[in-house]
Parts: sequence; structure tokens; C-alpha cells
Amino acid sequence: MKKFANLYLALVFVIIYLPIFYLIAFSFNSGGDMNSFTGFTLDNYQSMFSDSRLMLILAQTFFLAFLSALLATIIGTFGSIFIYESKQKQQTGILSLNNVLMVAPDVMIGASFLILYLDWFPTWLCIGFVESHCLLNPNRGSHGFAAPQGNESRHGECSL
Repeated sequence: MKKFANLYLALVFVIIYLPIFYLIAFSFNSGGDMNSFTGFTLDNYQSMFSDSRLMLILAQTFFLAFLSALLATIIGTFGSIFIYESKQKQQTGILSLNNVLMVAPDVMIGASFLILYLDWFPTWLCIGFVESHCLLNPNRGSHGFAAPQGNESRHGECSL
């Protein structure tokens, strides 16, 4: 049984990390696509490091990653101290609520927050979209969701 567990764990790691290594390898490809490796080049990285806009995006990405890790560490530390110091009945309740976040799918949680924000703050539609998307997946940045342009929205003005 232990051999099967180790094999399963190895398979999971391969499935998780193989696409990352694939992207790293093909970032050095001189061809225009990722179908076949045509040759080694550093042109992609040279163009990235010479573009100031991309470097700003890279710096902001690292800053956001550092800030979110720092904030999560602070909140987690104070939360764990609070749980440790609370009574047994409160500990059970808090830990049960924490388990809901691990069991419930991220999409459901993000959609629930979006509905909550639209219900409580209907004039803050932009913030609702951004906040719900950040809560849905805080480590990945925007995937095409953009705040409405101008003041048009279904629920009133966008007050960002």
C-alpha cells in the first residue's frame, strides 16, 4: 500500500510540475510556437528585459506576491494564536468554519462574494468584481475580468 501511495504522489507531482517545466523549456525556443523546439535563443528574455512596461509588470507581480505572503502570514499567525487561546467549544466552531473553505470549490466562494458585494454595495460594482476575483484566486492575477469602463454599470456608478 505504501508503494502505491508513493507512486500516486509521484504521479501527482509530475502532473503538477510538468506544464511548468514545459513552459520554461519553450521560453528558450527560437520558433514562434510551442509545437516543436526549433533552436535555443535568449531573444524572448532580451525583449522582456528591454521593455520597461514588462519590467514594471514583473516588479509589481513580485511586490504583490511578497505583500500577499506577508499579509497571509500575519493573519495566519494572529488567527492561530486566537484559536489556541480560545475555549474548546469555540475552537471546534472556528476550525469547522475553516474546513468549509477547504471543501467548498473556489468558484463557488468567489461567486458568493460577488453576490454579497453586489447586494451590500451595489454602487461599488468595480470593487466587487476585483475583490471577488482576488478572493477566487489570489495568486494568479487577472484572467480577463476587467472593471467596467467609465461610469456605466448595471447597478449604478462605478466608484473606484
